[in-house]
Amino acid sequence: MPLKASDPTSTAWLARLCVGWAAFLLFSVQLLAGQNLLPLFGGGPGIWTACLLFFQAWVLVGYAAAQGLARLNGQWQLGVWLALLIAALVMLPAVPRAGVVEGPPTLRVIIALALGVGVPSLVLAMTSPLAQSWMGRFTEAPYGLFAWSN
Repeated sequence: MPLKASDPTSTAWLARLCVGWAAFLLFSVQLLAGQNLLPLFGGGPGIWTACLLFFQAWVLVGYAAAQGLARLNGQWQLGVWLALLIAALVMLPAVPRAGVVEGPPTLRVIIALALGVGVPSLVLAMTSPLAQSWMGRFTEAPYGLFAWSN
């Protein structure tokens, strides 16, 4: 018997799949972006530290954006998130854009990451909290999705 789109079980599994893939892709983007930047900046530990700083801060920005977006009505939430998703897809392939700015290496790494992988990373970071917010409409405890995102 096929599952209906409004079936809470199928919706929960779709949410788990989306959250799991978003977490996997965000982790993969972090590693690949850092790997692409290492040869350009000499491969020191400061490059990895700058990448870590960027992605941790960007995840926090994504969570804050999702929190702000969750305050809108459902149609606006979905519309804004889909617009950001389309923008992220247009920006593919997501590669750091080094050589754009002169200055200290840490600042150059952060700007290269922001210009190259900023929007796709933001969309991936927003996925888990938004999916939890959306699943809150179907179940009393949508926070099991947090386990799937980790």
